[in-house]
Amino acid sequence: MGEGPLHLQTENMEHYLRHTEVVDHEHPAVAQLALLLREGCHSAVELAQKTFVYVRDEIHHSADLAAQAMTQGALKTLSDDMAAKLPADIAAKPTAFTASAVLLAKEGICFAKSHLLAALLRHNRIPAGFCYQRLRLNESNSPLVFHGLNAVFLEELGRWLRVDARGNKPGINAQFSLEAEQLAFKPLPQQGEEDVAQIYADPAPGILRTYQACTNFGELWKTLPQKLD
Repeated sequence: MGEGPLHLQTENMEHYLRHTEVVDHEHPAVAQLALLLREGCHSAVELAQKTFVYVRDEIHHSADLAAQAMTQGALKTLSDDMAAKLPADIAAKPTAFTASAVLLAKEGICFAKSHLLAALLRHNRIPAGFCYQRLRLNESNSPLVFHGLNAVFLEELGRWLRVDARGNKPGINAQFSLEAEQLAFKPLPQQGEEDVAQIYADPAPGILRTYQACTNFGELWKTLPQKLD
């Protein structure tokens, strides 16, 4: 589970199953998809992997979509200078962050996708929480911002597994692996990057504050969260 142990925010496993305003797994659209994903699965591990792959591959990362629109598909993700020049229609797109809104929009950035993955898993009684990494977005001298992913408790194995449904692209190959952890990013300590050694039961307050302060994608991408609390 990464380079070091991860700690639970709470020992009450029900907190990793609950419905909240953000992780709204009782929303009809989320509930319907969760049940569809469950069809044909013979174990919680199989269902967790199937759900992860769906969110990773079928829900697009908003920054990748923006880059493709700006470069006619030549580039797959936004650079710092591109973010400063977002076309008005792309910049004005609403930001989805509740699980149901992300599902209906079919897109979101890393945090939003983690909210949907947690909701789908929780609806099927698979405990899921939130993990974070502190990374540099592009160059080694760019500001440190947080990246969101998930942790899933697999009762059959008796342990938590971190997974990253950010979305794959050239240079990123995140997988659902029961052996060596395979996430989208590996923090570089020499650049000040790090894993946050906690599994949150709810999205971190700093992440939600960022979303609440931004009315559109342009604002969000220019003010990615730098604090969790």
